[in-house]
Amino acid sequence: MSGLLRILFQLSWGLGLLSLLAAVVVKIMALESHARITGHTLVLAAGTLFLCALATREVASAKSR
Repeated sequence: MSGLLRILFQLSWGLGLLSLLAAVVVKIMALESHARITGHTLVLAAGTLFLCALATREVASAKSR
């Protein structure tokens, strides 16, 4: 179970970073009209993924106690 939680933590963290990077690219290159997604939406997705990573880490630490 701890291996699955570690993978979920790393996946959430990595996708959060990727989403944050995509938001910066969309904002800098003004791609909002072409990409059909706004930078704000990507930042919200990144925040959600980071919260998922934090929650997963807390569940993993509670299981090990």
